[in-house]
Amino acid sequence: MIIVTACLLALWLPDQTAVRYTATIAVPEAELRAGPSNDTKLYTTNKLRQGDTVVVVEERPDGWLAVRPPSGSFSWINARYLQQVTPTLPNWVVNAPAGTKVTVLVGSSSDTTVRPSVESASLQRGAQVRAIGTVVGNDDQKWLPVEPPESERRYMRREAIGTASVAHAPSPAAPAAVAAMTVGGSGALISNNPTARWNEAVSTELSGNWTEAIRLYSLIAQDFGDSQPNMATQAANRAMALREGLRNPGMRISPPERPCLSVLPVPTGNNIQLAQPVMPASTLVPGQLMSSSGSSSGILRRSGRSVDDRRAYILERDNRIIGYVVPVPTLNLEPFLNQPVILIGTTEYRGEVRANVVHASTVTLGR
Repeated sequence: MIIVTACLLALWLPDQTAVRYTATIAVPEAELRAGPSNDTKLYTTNKLRQGDTVVVVEERPDGWLAVRPPSGSFSWINARYLQQVTPTLPNWVVNAPAGTKVTVLVGSSSDTTVRPSVESASLQRGAQVRAIGTVVGNDDQKWLPVEPPESERRYMRREAIGTASVAHAPSPAAPAAVAAMTVGGSGALISNNPTARWNEAVSTELSGNWTEAIRLYSLIAQDFGDSQPNMATQAANRAMALREGLRNPGMRISPPERPCLSVLPVPTGNNIQLAQPVMPASTLVPGQLMSSSGSSSGILRRSGRSVDDRRAYILERDNRIIGYVVPVPTLNLEPFLNQPVILIGTTEYRGEVRANVVHASTVTLGR
């Protein structure tokens, strides 16, 4: 597949204004494209109808808006570089040679004849993706449709959303002034309070309207991925469970839980701690969306990337990459490289790297 050249991509970047708000389509039909242009190389990816909503993340001076890929969007990734984590789960991990960047291409859900060519991201060994279909193609050209990466954007004309449906996010210059409400798809205000949003989703689920509950949980996972990653992961898991319940009517679904608000680990001590782990068995389940405290084990490797501006490592088990490891301040993992280790800390699923991340506060040699 031919990737759009860097020169064309450079046209996307002048004087963008970072924003974040939810807007409603105000015209009978609106196109989303792979780039901010009507050039045929930047093909149509989605067609939205009046009343549909989009999350706008950038306003451009040329009249184009960058939006998050809406529901139903997908991207393509070459399956030759992927390994399925668990046969019964849609989670796959990039298993390319170290240093190899695996291209993600923007898919089109509105035109099946489009040959994808626009690169939206490049992933390295250890990144996770979530399949939304089965592998297509043959030989070296096997492609897997996946959920779009967090960094992927689709583009639409500003006039498609009108003016009345826009609710701007607070200015970066005044971070303390957090907006309490956002405009939703029906024009109604949506609370930015995470507990209120969770309670709304739970109430909708208990009322029997699972389809709407899935939508609400999915929005929670999308809207609170940065500020409340634990709750966002919990919501994504709940949406997944309800989808499975709709597909399998006899399946038993556990009752909804209270929201798990995120608490990052607090650095402790000035040296490497070699205390015995409080939980001898690993709680890190390959491919599972989760957030928990406990221990995890495996072989510690270098990853070549960072998380939260800190050096990240890879944890391997049974020749599978099961997540990233970030040491809390003062913990030095370098002496433990390429050795079996047991880590104690907080584990969470991070959407920006599509993988589990262990915030390790304690390390000891494993067996």
